[in-house]
Amino acid sequence: MPSFVGSTRTRRSSQPLGGLERGLGYFSLALGSVQLVSPGAVNRLLGVRDDAESRFWQRVVGVQELSAAGGILVARRATLSLWGRTVGDVLHLGMLARAYRGHRESSPRLTAAIVSVIGCFAADALAGARSTQRHASEEDRTVEGHASITVRASREELTERWRSFEQNAGSGSRLGPIEILDEQPGRIEWRTVSDAPVQASGVTRFGLAPGDRGTEVHVRIEHDLPGGVLGDAVKKITGEEPLQLVRDDLRRLKQLVETGEIVRSEGAPAGSSAKHQPKQRPAQPLEHAIS
Repeated sequence: MPSFVGSTRTRRSSQPLGGLERGLGYFSLALGSVQLVSPGAVNRLLGVRDDAESRFWQRVVGVQELSAAGGILVARRATLSLWGRTVGDVLHLGMLARAYRGHRESSPRLTAAIVSVIGCFAADALAGARSTQRHASEEDRTVEGHASITVRASREELTERWRSFEQNAGSGSRLGPIEILDEQPGRIEWRTVSDAPVQASGVTRFGLAPGDRGTEVHVRIEHDLPGGVLGDAVKKITGEEPLQLVRDDLRRLKQLVETGEIVRSEGAPAGSSAKHQPKQRPAQPLEHAIS
């Protein structure tokens, strides 16, 4: 049974806020602060009858506005907060319409307030759409992965075998061929060639396994992920996700070094491949497994 582990993580570059998003964030900050501190003044400005009930709702809306400002300006949750503002605009329109019917102090000012909220709704929806689109473009991100395996061979032999395996197109490698960028004792920096099926780069390290069990191979791979989450899911289903290819190559290299050949069968005539691996499930106690 091969000693094998693997992991992935993604990196995203944080993009600055757009001018409209930043403006709406500061607008929420200013409006929410005034609604909390001087709800009566806001009522009079809007043309709403100033009483305990209307002041209560002004403060509720003020908390919503400050929460939106925090999400946009501080927590960098602009997309979620902008769509939250958009939904809030619809609720606020309903509140103003209700006030117009039974809590009106000034029809012209309240009408102007309703028109202003409609304008805010349009601005929030536009900013939310822009932020969503930019967020989707960030999904074309860089992915880092790591995989390791232990092979019963000396470090020098395994380094040479790995280099030959990954550089030669007909060796059985699924990731390569690669070109070497830098090589030091126990460390090889590489990238796939320009016409390889997968464009990736990485570093492979070779270290002595504890207990004189051979050599540990650690591969760190980095590649772009076009298509975001959907593209990643498709590649994993088809067995073409780059980290899966690295895992396949490590399994095949281990077989090649330790047995002299890549194990093949009628079910997998091309040898070990991620697309042919059964889905793993967590181990269960025996009584649960039987029931």
